[in-house]
Amino acid sequence: MIVENLKKKYTITAILSGLGVPRANYYRWRLEVASKSLSVEEEAIMEFCKHTKYRNGQRKIKALLKQEYNIELNRSTVQRLMQKHNLQCRIKPKRN
Repeated sequence: MIVENLKKKYTITAILSGLGVPRANYYRWRLEVASKSLSVEEEAIMEFCKHTKYRNGQRKIKALLKQEYNIELNRSTVQRLMQKHNLQCRIKPKRN
């Protein structure tokens, strides 16, 4: 990228003002690019959900993460990551 190449000679503010790009937009873009890649935890959660056909909730996924990968996450963190990727477990219908 242009900014990365010129960063050695000039400040980021000077580069962005020369390009006519607001600083906030540049830093927001950098955050979006950095957050596109999935973390190890997110990949493991997605793998467990697909393997179990979305039958397990956050408590069971948390236990599986601990057993298989030795990853300790809080239950609410697992739930938040599952919600972020739309991986909520299916609700079992009640019998009449």
